[in-house]
Amino acid sequence: MEDLVKETDAIFHLAALVGVGQSMYEIKEYTDVNNVVTATLLEAVIKHPVKKLVVASSMSIYGEGLYQDASGKLFQTASRSIEQLKTNDWEVYNQKGALLEPIPTNESKSPNLSSVYALSKYDVPSDLEGWKVLDIGCNAGFYTFELAKRGAQALGIDLDPHYLKQAQWAAKVFGLEGQVEFRQMQVYDLWKMEEKFDLVWFMGVFYHLRYPMLALDIISDKVEQMMVFQTLMMPDRAEKHVKSDYNINERHAMLENAWPKMAFIEERLAGDPTNWWAPNQAGIKAMLRTCGLQTISSPVDETFICVPDDRLHVARSWNESEFLSATGQEWRQQLEFKVQK
Repeated sequence: MEDLVKETDAIFHLAALVGVGQSMYEIKEYTDVNNVVTATLLEAVIKHPVKKLVVASSMSIYGEGLYQDASGKLFQTASRSIEQLKTNDWEVYNQKGALLEPIPTNESKSPNLSSVYALSKYDVPSDLEGWKVLDIGCNAGFYTFELAKRGAQALGIDLDPHYLKQAQWAAKVFGLEGQVEFRQMQVYDLWKMEEKFDLVWFMGVFYHLRYPMLALDIISDKVEQMMVFQTLMMPDRAEKHVKSDYNINERHAMLENAWPKMAFIEERLAGDPTNWWAPNQAGIKAMLRTCGLQTISSPVDETFICVPDDRLHVARSWNESEFLSATGQEWRQQLEFKVQK
């Protein structure tokens, strides 16, 4: 590979092992070819830099395609359940059972990665031109600025006015005042904001929150394409298949290491009284799923890249009444869906 790269000015990397279906049972082959080979190419480029590198993605990252309901509301991550496929029902429905209509899909649609092949063709883009980004718990703005340098319009929020003053000063120094904005906000204030974001950056905050699941439900509604999530974790990376229902006498299964769980810290951890929680890896992925976020990769320890999946979001389906009540909104009209559940 290095011999090919060292005399080259530009590389168009369009090669890939293609096939959505096959990738689901030839997982090693697909990841070896599409990921490891690309990584080998990038290592060669590090040693022998080129002027331009173009790497192809795939339409497979969009999944099922774009749908709308009778009112014109768009559904970015619609899909069919296993139960309906078993009955040969190929239609697509929203969470409340209403039929959805397929419409033309453009490149602004949120990714919906439903195959190993699609996973091999997607990552946090290096070019964020035209993207709107939200950085939650931005501190003095390090990630906000880095995302803005990639072309994004970035909003950083934090509750500490001292950090926000530093961030505003740094924005002037970097000449990024036109691309970044900083606001003093709690994460729970986001439910009042109608604005949504292509990318939500949510790192180093979750375990400091007294009400973490409420925060995740609120945040997930702001994610259009992707969320990068990081949290303090328990030293338990194991995962297992968890049944959809357990008998009351089967609770011993919850004691196993791989059971999704989160440790509660009553006093302090590392001298910090705001360190409330330490989930394990299975717990993180399970919580994200119930908030309508599917984990597609974990590039480094304690960090997860997620994309929206509307069919998983319990606070936007049968449990919406509880979410509305928790955020001070009218909830009684949605109560019947929870009662029926």
